[in-house]
Amino acid sequence: MKPKPSLKQREESSRSSDEQLQALIESVPMGIGITDQAGNVLAYNRVMMEYGGYGLEDAREIRHVSELYQDPKQRDEVLTIFAREGIVKNFPVQFKRRDGSAFDALLSLTPTTFTGRPCVQALVEDITERKRAEEAEVRGRLVMEQVQALARLGSWEIDLDANRVTASPEARRIYGLSQDVMTLPAVQAATLPEYRSVLDAALAALITGGAAYDAEFKVRRPTDGVVRDIHSVAEYDPASRRVSGYVQDITERKQAEEKNARLEAQLQQAQKLESVGRLAGGVAHDFNNMLGVIIGHAEMALEQVTVAEPLHADLTAIRASAHRSADLTRQLLAFARKQTIVPKALDLNEIVAVTLKMLRRLIGEEISVDWRPGTALWPVMVDPSQIDQILANLFVNARDAISGVGTIAIETGNVILSADECADVSPSVPGEYVRLVVRDSGRGMDADTLARIFEPFFTTKGVGEGTGLGLSTVYGAVQQNRGAIKVQSAPGSGTTFTIYLPRLGEKDAHAPAELRVNPVVGGRETVLVVEDEPDLLNIVTATLERRGYTVLATNSPGVALDLARQHAGEIRLLITDVVMPQMDGRALAQRLAEVCPRVKHLFMSGYTADIITSHGVLDDGVSFLEKPFTGDALAAKVRDTLDGDARS
Repeated sequence: MKPKPSLKQREESSRSSDEQLQALIESVPMGIGITDQAGNVLAYNRVMMEYGGYGLEDAREIRHVSELYQDPKQRDEVLTIFAREGIVKNFPVQFKRRDGSAFDALLSLTPTTFTGRPCVQALVEDITERKRAEEAEVRGRLVMEQVQALARLGSWEIDLDANRVTASPEARRIYGLSQDVMTLPAVQAATLPEYRSVLDAALAALITGGAAYDAEFKVRRPTDGVVRDIHSVAEYDPASRRVSGYVQDITERKQAEEKNARLEAQLQQAQKLESVGRLAGGVAHDFNNMLGVIIGHAEMALEQVTVAEPLHADLTAIRASAHRSADLTRQLLAFARKQTIVPKALDLNEIVAVTLKMLRRLIGEEISVDWRPGTALWPVMVDPSQIDQILANLFVNARDAISGVGTIAIETGNVILSADECADVSPSVPGEYVRLVVRDSGRGMDADTLARIFEPFFTTKGVGEGTGLGLSTVYGAVQQNRGAIKVQSAPGSGTTFTIYLPRLGEKDAHAPAELRVNPVVGGRETVLVVEDEPDLLNIVTATLERRGYTVLATNSPGVALDLARQHAGEIRLLITDVVMPQMDGRALAQRLAEVCPRVKHLFMSGYTADIITSHGVLDDGVSFLEKPFTGDALAAKVRDTLDGDARS
C-alpha cells in the first residue's frame, strides 16, 4: 500500500499545480481571470491586467468582478445566463479600465477548479479596435450609400460561378429590385427588350476578350413601371471570375440634354427665320414701290380707254397681276412681322365663329368642321384680320393634307404655360394665354418636313399649287402678337397646330380707335408729298391732282422743308414715305410742324418700322397707308386724314 503524501508534500504539489496553471494562463494571448463562485477574483493573467490598464504593482487592486463591469446590468445578464446554461460564450460587454474609461470585450465563462475548489474561468477578448473598425466600416458604407444616392450611382457585382448578383442599395433602387430578387435574370427582365441582346453581347465580349464595357440603355422598374435611362460601366477579374461595375441613373441628364437640343434647334430656327424675315422685309419694301407704280399707271391708263377697246383687257390683266403680287408681298411682310396691324380687344370665340362661315365654303363638303369653343375665354388683343389670315392658311393647309373625307377640329381655351411647357413652343414666354387649336385628320408630316414648314417658299405641293407662304404668314402673325406656336405631326397621324395668344392685360386694354371710311372724293387743300421713288412720286402727284388737290411734290426731305417755307398758302397735309435717305418720315413731320403748326400727316410705306409703330402695332393717332395702294385707296385715306378731328 502506497503511503499517503504528507501535508508538506500536498502543499508543495498544490503550489506546483497553481504555478503550472498560472504559467498556462499567462501563455494565452487573451485576458483570463479566475473567480470563486461568489465572484471574488482569485487569479488573472498579464493580458487581463493590460486590458484594464493595470501594472504589476497594481495586481491586488482588482478584488471582485463587479469592479470590472462598466454597466452593472450586464453583470446580472451574464450571471443569469451562466446560472441557466452553466456556460457563457462570447457575450459582448463593456469592461472598465483603471482610469475609468471603457473597452469593448467578448466574455466567455466556463466552470473549472482552482486550488482544489470549484471556480469560474473567464476568457476575455478585447474587441475595441475591431469594433471601431466595424463601426468605421459601417459609417463608410453609409457615407458611400449617401454619396451613391446623391450621384444616382450604384455599385454591383456578378459572381459568375455562383450566378449571384450583389448590389448596393442605390443600384437596387435604380433597377427597382430588392436584394433577394436582384438576380441576373431579373436584371435582364427589367431591361427594355431592344437593349438586351446588345448588353448580353457587351458582357460576353468583356468576359471573353476584355473589351471595354460602357453602355447606355433603358430599364423599366418593376416597382412602379417607370422607364429610366441608365449608364453602366464594368470590369472583369478572371482570377475570381467576378464582374464588378457601376450603374448610374441618367434620366434627368438625358431629359436636360434633349430639352437643350430642342431649345438650340428652336434658337437656330428662329435665327434663320429672323434673317430670312429681314431679307423678305427689305425686298418687299422695294417691290411694293414698283407695284405701286404699276398699279398707278394701269389705273390712269384704264381711265383713258373704254371697255370695248382691246387695250382695256390688257390693262385690267396688268392691274390684276399687280394686285396678286401685292398679296404675295403682304404675306412676306406678315412673315417678317413688318405688316401694319390695328389690334383690338376681342373674344377669340366670336371672331372664329364668324370666320368659320367663310372657311366652311373654302374647304368643301367632304371635310367636316368640329368647332369646340372654350368657356369663359379670356380676351386677347389682336388685329381681327390676322385671325382671319391665320385660320384661312391653316384650313387651306389642312384641306390639302386630307385626301377625300376628313375632319378639321378647332377649339379654344385658357391655358397657363409654365417654364417647362414653354420648351416645346416657339417662341416661348411663360404666362397666361388663350389657346387656339386646329387639328386635321390628314396625312401628317415627317420630321424633316416639320422642321421647315415655317420657312417662306417651302412647300410640299406641286409646281403652281402653292406659294409656300401660308404657314410663314401664320408664324409671322403669331410672333407679331407676342404669341407662340406649337406643331405636332407624324405620317398618317394628322397635324395639330396650337397657337397661344397672350391674355389681354389691363395696361393693353386701350385699343386704337378705328378710322372713319369716307366716300372717295377729292378736295381743294394743298398737300405736300415726299417720296424718294420718282415714279411712285409722279403717280401719287397725278392721282391727287386729278381729284382737285394742289400738290407740292419732292423726293427730298430737305427740299420739302424749303417748299413749305416758301409756299405762301397753308399746307394742310404732309404725305411722306417712312424710310428715306437723309431724314425719316417722322423726323420730317416734326420739322415741318415748326413751319406749319396745323399740318396733318399721312405716312406711306412698303413695311412698317419702329419710326411710326411699336413692333408693327400702329401708334395711336397715326394715319398710315400701306404700299402698294390704288388711287381710290389713296384718295379715301387723304380725305379721311384731312377730315379727322385731331392732327395725325
